[in-house]
Amino acid sequence: MKSPIFVAAGLVCVLGASNNAAHAVVLEQKWQTGKILTYDTNLSGSVNVKIPASIPSPIAGIPLDVDIDGQGKMQLETLRVDEAGTGTVAFKFPDFTLDAKDQTFGIPAKFTLSGGKTNVTIAGKPQEWGKGWGANAVPTSAVKIGKNGHIKGFEPIQANAPAANGATPQAPNAIGAATIQPSMMAALISQALPALLPDKEVQKGDQWKSDVKFAAVARTNEQTGEVLPLGSFDMILKGEENVAGKSLWRIGVKGKVDVDGEKVNALSKQAPQTRGNAAVPQLESATQTVEGDIWFDAQAGQIYNAELILGSNTSTFLPAKPGKKSEPSWLDFTGTLTMKLAEKA
Repeated sequence: MKSPIFVAAGLVCVLGASNNAAHAVVLEQKWQTGKILTYDTNLSGSVNVKIPASIPSPIAGIPLDVDIDGQGKMQLETLRVDEAGTGTVAFKFPDFTLDAKDQTFGIPAKFTLSGGKTNVTIAGKPQEWGKGWGANAVPTSAVKIGKNGHIKGFEPIQANAPAANGATPQAPNAIGAATIQPSMMAALISQALPALLPDKEVQKGDQWKSDVKFAAVARTNEQTGEVLPLGSFDMILKGEENVAGKSLWRIGVKGKVDVDGEKVNALSKQAPQTRGNAAVPQLESATQTVEGDIWFDAQAGQIYNAELILGSNTSTFLPAKPGKKSEPSWLDFTGTLTMKLAEKA
């Protein structure tokens, strides 16, 4: 007959193993063709900006401190899903309002996007350059995102082809055509963003790391010649929480991306020019930090909400005119981004 001590010890081991197994979880994004996820989105913070003094503007050369507060909706529409579970996803913004107020002069500005139309006002006066972008048009490109949240690439959406919801894309207007080149660069860098979710089963307290490897715009170790990661992100599974009656897994995120301006400028020189003879700014440096928490619904396979602190710094030089020195400009942003899945689209 076994000793009661050994029996008790065996039960503890069995119960402990069962408890660990019960709290292990697979975190995967479950894309579904035709499904639209709508997130209530809020962005607030402070922007410090300075543009070169040679720019024809009353604020040229003056450092500005601007408070911003934005609210709106972001939609992720899954156009299709491949055998590996990678979703081709179109991002849309049905409506968004961004209020800004310069603390130096006290001048208010507002950007509104509603009903497919955009409007910009400064000190209450409408601005012609703020009109003309059709937000209801199906985006001209979609993002390919894997089950672990890694951006695998971008894919153009065929003109005049119906989307999953039956909407018809519209041809890009002049404003859209003028931003093709910056969009291409943003797409290249976005392609290197880290995988948010782990490729294995995890449980509370588990940590994983995701380096951003994109040699085209990453810095190089001057001594060894080794290409450094463009950035690095650390994630930790903080535990399971009940939010609005849902069982969600809380993921802590902390990371930074540091772009090599010289490499970006070299790529820009190789790309087709879209601005005629206009002076193209030269990037000196660009960094982006992210820290906060994301709540993931493992059963539904989707992000439920997020609270992130963002910090970015961009420094550029405007090419000098003959006989004049290049002038620096910069933009810093510190603020918060919150997203919450809307129960009804």
